[in-house]
Amino acid sequence: MDVDKIRISIGSAITLGLLTNKKLDTPPTTCYLMTYFSGKCSSNCSFCPQARNSKGASDRLSRINWPVFKFTDFLTKLKYMRPSKKFKRICIQTLNYPQNFKDLTEIITQVKKETSISISTAIPPFSKEQLRELKLIGIERVGIALDGATEDTFEKFKGKGVNSLYTWNEHYHKLIEATTIFSNSSVSTHLIYGLGDTQEQIVNLIYELNKYKISTALFAFMPIKGTNLETLEQPNILDFRKLQLARDIIVNKEKSLQDITFNS
Repeated sequence: MDVDKIRISIGSAITLGLLTNKKLDTPPTTCYLMTYFSGKCSSNCSFCPQARNSKGASDRLSRINWPVFKFTDFLTKLKYMRPSKKFKRICIQTLNYPQNFKDLTEIITQVKKETSISISTAIPPFSKEQLRELKLIGIERVGIALDGATEDTFEKFKGKGVNSLYTWNEHYHKLIEATTIFSNSSVSTHLIYGLGDTQEQIVNLIYELNKYKISTALFAFMPIKGTNLETLEQPNILDFRKLQLARDIIVNKEKSLQDITFNS
């Protein structure tokens, strides 16, 4: 195997028995993995500790600690988990670096040998051919994070504004393109509230993406030490809850934009 190491979220690692000196009150039902790379991510998202120019800890993604383990040790623990502790899903976070797709496919292939658990992956924009390969080897869901709800916000914090690899047009196009390969609501994205987009702009995008059956996960911005946005304030929690409510009535209650009003 070319993949020697893998990062595992601390909660997942404890549940697997890879960290025996720690305990959890409520073990996770999803096993979160992240591709391992000795350096930083090739991209430069302002809010991410994995970003190319970030001074944040390399074992962090958002607020979560992701320690490194031998890939073979993980596979062994996964194979012999007690039935009562088995995960319901595995989600692989994919960093952006030259051999990321090769590493991702090997991780998926080896994991599939040990378990029949559903596997999803969060990825940077991949080609249509690469998306087809992911589906062929067993990926059930893919996520491509926009994070910003508008082109201006995206470019400011994920694109040309921070000398990053990403562009709004490519991300958005690849997100829509993924729905032609992974159907039945099997494509998702993330949006971060607190980067400057208005509630209306975020809700408009949620509504637009819902037409393609793209699931949108909402996150409130959290400043992380060592990132470019470490001093940016968090958004108002009540405003964030309103956004969550708006998302719910669009996605689950099938309401339209005409059913939602904005104060500002």
